[in-house]
Amino acid sequence: MNALQRLAKSAGLETAYHDIWGNYHEVSENIQLRLLNRMGFDVSDDRQIEASADTQENLLWHSLLEPVYVLCKEQPLRVTVVVNDDDEKTLLGWRLEEETGLQHSGELPLSRLEKQDEKSIDGKRMRRYLLPLPEHLPLGYHQLHLALSGESAEQAESTIIITPPQCYRVQDACPDGRPWGVAAQLYSLRDQHNWGMGDYSDITPLAQAAANEGASLLGLNPLHSAFTGHGHHISPYSPTSRSFLHTGYLDVNAIAEMKECIAAQNLLMSEEFQSQLEGARKSEVIDYSAVWACKLPVLKMLHKHFAAHHRDADSDRGAAYRRYCALGGEPLRRQATFDALFAHFREQDSNSFGWTSWPVEYHRADSDAVARFAESHYDSLDFWRYLQWLAHLQMQAGAEATVDAGMSIGLYLDLAVGSDGSGADVWADNDCFVPGVSVGAPPDKLSPAGQVWGLSPYNPVALRRNAFRPFIQALRASTQYAGALRIDHVLGLMRQFWVLEGEHANQGVYVYQPFDELLKIIALESQRSKCVIIGEALGTVPEGMEEKLASVGMLSYKVLYFERWPEGLFKRADCYPKDALVTVSTHDLPPLAGWWQASELDHMARLGHFHSAEAEVHEREQRAYDRQRLLDALVDAGTLPHDHNIDAQQTTLDEQVLVAAQAFLASTPSSLLAVPVEDLLVLNNQVNLPGTVDEHPNWRQRLPRATADLFSTDIAQQQLDAIRARRIEQ
Repeated sequence: MNALQRLAKSAGLETAYHDIWGNYHEVSENIQLRLLNRMGFDVSDDRQIEASADTQENLLWHSLLEPVYVLCKEQPLRVTVVVNDDDEKTLLGWRLEEETGLQHSGELPLSRLEKQDEKSIDGKRMRRYLLPLPEHLPLGYHQLHLALSGESAEQAESTIIITPPQCYRVQDACPDGRPWGVAAQLYSLRDQHNWGMGDYSDITPLAQAAANEGASLLGLNPLHSAFTGHGHHISPYSPTSRSFLHTGYLDVNAIAEMKECIAAQNLLMSEEFQSQLEGARKSEVIDYSAVWACKLPVLKMLHKHFAAHHRDADSDRGAAYRRYCALGGEPLRRQATFDALFAHFREQDSNSFGWTSWPVEYHRADSDAVARFAESHYDSLDFWRYLQWLAHLQMQAGAEATVDAGMSIGLYLDLAVGSDGSGADVWADNDCFVPGVSVGAPPDKLSPAGQVWGLSPYNPVALRRNAFRPFIQALRASTQYAGALRIDHVLGLMRQFWVLEGEHANQGVYVYQPFDELLKIIALESQRSKCVIIGEALGTVPEGMEEKLASVGMLSYKVLYFERWPEGLFKRADCYPKDALVTVSTHDLPPLAGWWQASELDHMARLGHFHSAEAEVHEREQRAYDRQRLLDALVDAGTLPHDHNIDAQQTTLDEQVLVAAQAFLASTPSSLLAVPVEDLLVLNNQVNLPGTVDEHPNWRQRLPRATADLFSTDIAQQQLDAIRARRIEQ
């Protein structure tokens, strides 16, 4: 094995892989070198590659302690200690501080420790010992400090993360039932109060209406911080930050300052504003720029009022805001700084998008230029902090509304794969990400050319060096509100498909992540927040992946369209796993009415996405075949009668099929069931058509009915009746 191969392996690169069709792909040396350089390795010549390989292979032999240890509570609590000392009488002093502040300490000679291994590096004899930690350490995040006696007097500290063996389970939340719920895109909700798109206040009436039908959970699209006000970069799966909330979802009328601020009230009553607001509300599809243009001036007035009357005053509201800012700390300060800079440079150039388009002196959050900007734009930073606080309050109210409505699970939220490379997360924690690289997917059936998502990946080496801090922040940002959390593309926890900027997806590289440690941390945050975790693993799934997820109590994610046997037959309902969430479709696929009609194939044909006329014919013939196979499965399950008289060659969906499909999924032993509102309303168009931006109204479609009427139609009630009849308590 040469030096480049050694470095690639130790850095986690998989230099060859088989795609979904079994085709073998080998990654060129040029791609490997460029990617390793992006990860921070010196690969400028053969000598440096050799040195980088040596350093990386011996990484854990160079320091007294590793930067972090993630230990399961049910296993022996021991950490490795590496010393360069032949005198086993050398004393090792240790102090462990629990996150509660409770401290443990001790001192013992190295001779009392179990020696695990030894190695000679650059002529030095290194020994690795096992240091036992105090028994019965609580779950959580603790700090270990070590100091050696003798000539070296070496010192080190590390984060100790103690985790449970499994995630919070559905049966913990619902010991006597088989819960189900409704999934919706928040922005798509219609209500008289909102300003052209759904907002946080829409969660409450939807939760109440769904709970009245018997739902135990309410699913929503990712609500991460976005490029607020930008009319094109609107995908909830390409957030600017996964650690903060989308301020564009604020319900302006629900903000407390609205009742006090005369200037804002007068603005809202003005003829010009009402005309502008009416335009945003009447837009056929959501006009994000128009909605934000209405909200922004009002929010600025409300912030000015808040700053004058509450921010520094001895009032409950001012005190609550100051507590929020103190708890948010440096991450909140950096998020607010990014948002202020984003708005600042957008005012100068409307085409400016994210930190990669800013002057170079603003490319790092810790630069002098950024510090000077923050100091001279205090009110702007405070405005964006204020908006995050308001979003937190309104989101918290939505979560509480699900509990008040009687939902045993509550909000079912979605964690995006990553953050946009031009966004706040990457800017604020630049060293933890890999610049100039995007997460994507290799060629597969859904996307024969592969996919490049524009999301910057964590650098796995830097992630451990920082004790997984950014990953933990992203998890907590969602689990604090959620009773269930879906992790999109959970495959990325094991390995991610990285594509260099400017390259096609077929030139991507799989890079392995610290999978076991990430799973343990998820289990810890899941238990702390009492949040069920669902792992979406669609696509090219590595062997053993699903078993590994199940071993920590993570539910799998099963989509009706994909649950087939190799020969194409749909699986029987009783073959579905117990530890799973089941659903007909996802945001990237058509609802059942659209799938039956082959609406996505119509869109692909219109956009010229088929590489040949023969390919289109084949796909349409395959869909007709699939329609018949679905009918067969529903008849076999007893949810559709034998004499249904439905013709699989007809592309208009008979609503019997929709009811039978929901009954089929409700009959599975799977723990959770989510029903998309698009199916309840028998809609055709999918929320997002992968591979398009403006060619399809992705993330812009509004529901045809108001929230209060979503469950009132006969077909919606037939579906809900079928679900309720089968999701009986057991």
